[in-house]
Amino acid sequence: MSILEIIATMIAGIGIFFGGLKILSSSLKNLATHKFRLLVARWTGNSFLSAFWGVVSGAVSQSSFSTVFILIGLVRSGLITVRKALPILSWSNVGITLLIFLVAINLKIGIFVIVGLSGFLFGLHKENRWENLYTAFFGFSLLLFGYQVLKSGSQPFAQMEIIKDVFEHAKNSYLIPVLIGVILRLLIHSSPAVTVLIMSFGHAGLIGLDQVIIIIFSLGIGEALTTRILSAGIKGISKQLIIFRIFESVLTSVVLITLSYIEILWNIPLVKELIRFLAVNIEQQTAYAFLIAKITPLFLLSYFFDPIYRLLQRLSPPTSEEGLSETMFITEQSLSDISTALILVENEQIRILERFSESIDNIRIEKERKQIHNFTIIRKSNVVLINEIDMYLKRIINFNLSHSNSEIYVALQKRQDLLKSIDETVFSFVSSIYDRQFSNGLDNLVRNSTESLHANFIIAVEAINSKEELDIELLLLITDDKGQLMEQIRRYHLSEIHDLSPDDKASLLYITDLYQRTIWLLNNWARHIKIDVEE
Repeated sequence: MSILEIIATMIAGIGIFFGGLKILSSSLKNLATHKFRLLVARWTGNSFLSAFWGVVSGAVSQSSFSTVFILIGLVRSGLITVRKALPILSWSNVGITLLIFLVAINLKIGIFVIVGLSGFLFGLHKENRWENLYTAFFGFSLLLFGYQVLKSGSQPFAQMEIIKDVFEHAKNSYLIPVLIGVILRLLIHSSPAVTVLIMSFGHAGLIGLDQVIIIIFSLGIGEALTTRILSAGIKGISKQLIIFRIFESVLTSVVLITLSYIEILWNIPLVKELIRFLAVNIEQQTAYAFLIAKITPLFLLSYFFDPIYRLLQRLSPPTSEEGLSETMFITEQSLSDISTALILVENEQIRILERFSESIDNIRIEKERKQIHNFTIIRKSNVVLINEIDMYLKRIINFNLSHSNSEIYVALQKRQDLLKSIDETVFSFVSSIYDRQFSNGLDNLVRNSTESLHANFIIAVEAINSKEELDIELLLLITDDKGQLMEQIRRYHLSEIHDLSPDDKASLLYITDLYQRTIWLLNNWARHIKIDVEE
């Protein structure tokens, strides 16, 4: 083979392998539906289940970084805690090794059959529920075929004099293999892909087992650097998983590289001797080195997840938004008593209702006098909490409810719908006024509407918490139909105040409409509370 043919063969092999890996990973992720993620979140109550889901998630994603972000999504949505995510994250490393062992099996004829069969299925199937499965099978076959092509090109590649000289320096150096591992992992954002590349170099005789082991063990450092770069900007609870992944990767690399150098320098049988015992050929030895690199964190950290979690909480405490987004009353355990669970749902709803006055504080004149959360942060946290309550109510309805509990449930569901509407309306009201300059004719109206709405929410929360008849009647009185009053205000400003710009006129109509709608929604809530109290 000519030099161009050798290089072209290796490029083709690498390209086919990466293409197959991409197709396989994407298809497996599509198979991991939202329902699958809910199962992961629900069935993590013990170590065995955490290990199982960790291995499955690693095998599906074929990327430790992807697994981190899947778990971050579950944590952000409240489906799982960081503490429960730690063992899943560690065990996901084991799932990633499955692909390497499949590649290490020398089944050249079998691979051609798999490529042909998968291509036939992929090309002829129609769009149906099996589509992602066929595509994953096709991607897997391309991956295996790509490695075979890479192997066929690596052998003549290894016979080139210049290549022999370059890798001879690596064999005589203890630092170069570490740098190769780190740099390759930074350039190629996939540990399995780098491992397969190193496997082909070992198969061609370019590097020996010592260098293969050190390069594989160095991937953790490159993985930690990649994770740090790609996760820049992540804060709070989500960052706890990032810190854990970086710590886990660096610690594993340092421990295993140190053991490897001790074995090389002082001939003490350690990691390399174990790998030689487990496998004979270099490909399987590479696979076992990769497996050792991925299971070592479990031995180092499994018994320390609790203190590690406490340390992570101190290193990256929840952000203001995350703190507001956490539920305070509803819990998994409270579902054991449905009557109590329904009371806790009401408490969580009132907690959200109490925040609307703080959102309005963002546009009040007195806002500089006290520390308040930005209204956009309150809005985001409200959306998360409302979704949490929705999911909780869906779980409650699956129980066999008594007649009285059914009535309470229906009332809570109605208030939930009102809460969503109030949240959206208040956010729009505050957004339309925040940091805006209005003409003198409109400014007084905006200021008075803001103060009035703020007072209405304060009175509403007091009435809902007390459930006293006089408080509820007062709330009903102040939130009575404002349609005629608001129409008179609109007509007066549009006809009598002449310095209003077109933008001010549009704002007048929009703001008064939002104000009127918010009052109407509060009146609806008050009427629901009155019915409950009377019953």
